[in-house]
Amino acid sequence: MSSFNRRTFLKTSAAGIAALGCNALRAEDANPYGPFKVGIATYTLRNFKTLDEVLAKIKELGLKYSEFNKAHLVVTSDATKIKEYKEKLGAAGITALAICVYKFDDKPGANRAVFEFAKAMNVPTISATFSSKGALSLDKLCDEFPDIRVGIHNHGPTDEYKSPEDVLSCVKDRHKNIGATADLGHYIRAKQDPLAVIEKLKDRLYGIHFKDYKNENGKEKEMIAGDGVLNIKETLALLKKVNFQGCLSLEYEQNPADPIPDLKVALARIQAAAKEI
Repeated sequence: MSSFNRRTFLKTSAAGIAALGCNALRAEDANPYGPFKVGIATYTLRNFKTLDEVLAKIKELGLKYSEFNKAHLVVTSDATKIKEYKEKLGAAGITALAICVYKFDDKPGANRAVFEFAKAMNVPTISATFSSKGALSLDKLCDEFPDIRVGIHNHGPTDEYKSPEDVLSCVKDRHKNIGATADLGHYIRAKQDPLAVIEKLKDRLYGIHFKDYKNENGKEKEMIAGDGVLNIKETLALLKKVNFQGCLSLEYEQNPADPIPDLKVALARIQAAAKEI
């Protein structure tokens, strides 16, 4: 290689590396939550009945992702309705990373309809509950729809899946795409350590409901994330360590008429913690 060509090569290579570095920095800066796809579980917005209202609230929060409640994205096989849903999400700049919460049972046709809807909407995760009978048809559906994962959603101390061990016992002989959508608030209610939950479920952790509780005067009380048991920085650090790739869905069941101010507080805390880790 001539000295001229060598100099040209080195300059071009250096410029290319610098450009790649700048692009990486821009990509990182573009997401204020670092490596996480932070969204909202739209059950939080249950007082807002139409998809248009819900999308407006998500945009107000500055979020690009969401886990949509089944009341906001209603399962349908109607191609016109699906097209309408997609156009509205696209116009709002919001990606549906999950839909919830579905109860799968031993009715294969009804189970299939949810999978077909998720596929049509390009949604990668379905949060659900199901019995062992329901799990049988889910194995076959997960084979047929390999890009869709199912996460068991826990619902607290009286739930069938009150501990991570309950989830793991259910999924151990099931399709690899059947795992957990861990509601951290409900695990706190069930006296489970959120960090231990994440560590135990890590290989089958397909979704998170980011929610916080504390025990106040002997009573459970939901709190703005970070005001209860949940340590936001430690939780995010562990999720990063286990390479969590799903939707980190902020959920808040208080103040349903106007949850936005409290949600903004929680999101600011998540954003600050994401930068620190």
